[in-house]
Amino acid sequence: MSIKDLHKNLKNIPEIVNTKGNVLVVKNSKPAFKIVSIKTKRKKTYSLDDLKKMQFTSEDKNLSGNLDNYLY
Repeated sequence: MSIKDLHKNLKNIPEIVNTKGNVLVVKNSKPAFKIVSIKTKRKKTYSLDDLKKMQFTSEDKNLSGNLDNYLY
């Protein structure tokens, strides 16, 4: 959306942002700013430390070999 379009559709911006999640506004064909909905879910980024905390551990040394026994 250009700045000119933004100015023309200022009343409709809340509805546009709610349906699209965010609107990129351009000036002279270059990104100027972004209007983002506060309701937009942001993707959580994980670090390697976060992934280590989620890692499954077991005392069974042959867990991958016994997997069929556990599942079926």
